[in-house]
Formats: sequence, C-alpha cells, structure tokens
Amino acid sequence: QWSSMVLISDKAREINGGNWPDYTVPFTKGMAVCNLGRLPEAARCFQEAIDMNPGFFQAYVEYDKTMTALRDFEACRKMAQRLVDHGGRWVNAWQRPDHFLSDPALSSRPWYDAKDFPLARALEAGFGAIQKELRSFHEGGGAA
Repeated sequence: QWSSMVLISDKAREINGGNWPDYTVPFTKGMAVCNLGRLPEAARCFQEAIDMNPGFFQAYVEYDKTMTALRDFEACRKMAQRLVDHGGRWVNAWQRPDHFLSDPALSSRPWYDAKDFPLARALEAGFGAIQKELRSFHEGGGAA
C-alpha cells in the first residue's frame, strides 16, 4: 500500500504539470517513502510540504523525526527555527516536542518559576522535614 501511495502522489504531481496540487500530497508521499525506509526522500517531501505551507506543523514533526533518524541534527534545528520564526507551536529550535499538552497553564518555554506552582512551593517549604526523613531512612539502613 505504501508503494501505491507513492505512485498516486507522483501521478498527482505529473497531472498538475510537475507541481504538487496541494501541500498534503508531498507530505503523504513523505510518509509513504518513510515507511518504505527511504528517509532522505521522505525528508525532501516533508520539506516541500513545509515550503508550500510554512505553518504545517505535522510536516515539521515528521521532518524532525526523519532527520533525527538520519542523525542530521543541524538540519533538524534549522528547520525548527523556520517554524519558530514563522510563529508556530515551537518557541525555541532546541525544544521541539512533537506534541503539546492541552493545558493552557503550561506553555512552551525552557524554564518555569517554582512560585507559579503550588506543589513546588509546598515541596520547597517542606524541604527540611523531607531531608530529615530521608536522612533518618538512610541511617536506619533503608528500612521503614
């Protein structure tokens, strides 16, 4: 079936005068050739999809996975920077998760301040008691 998807994608391009009719077509071909183990070709397809639609997040994710498998980390970061510059989901090219939580309290940023999280404040406030309990546990040979 993957080979058929490649043929269909190529035929769509041929019928459209050598141009992709829609950004989803090179993406679909990229997914197919990726599953056929043709990673460099898959990366080119994902890049073409991104060129056609710079906000197509899933194409960035698949490109990143493909280039990671090819161990070209610099290409990963450069492409991620395109999405950052475009204003997509990633805000830093060094942090490129392929998913995001739907919790609006968490945003894509490298560090959070503990004061913004009640649990973190409670753990910090209880540090002395936690440390004392842990030392007691270790001094007692680890048995409760």
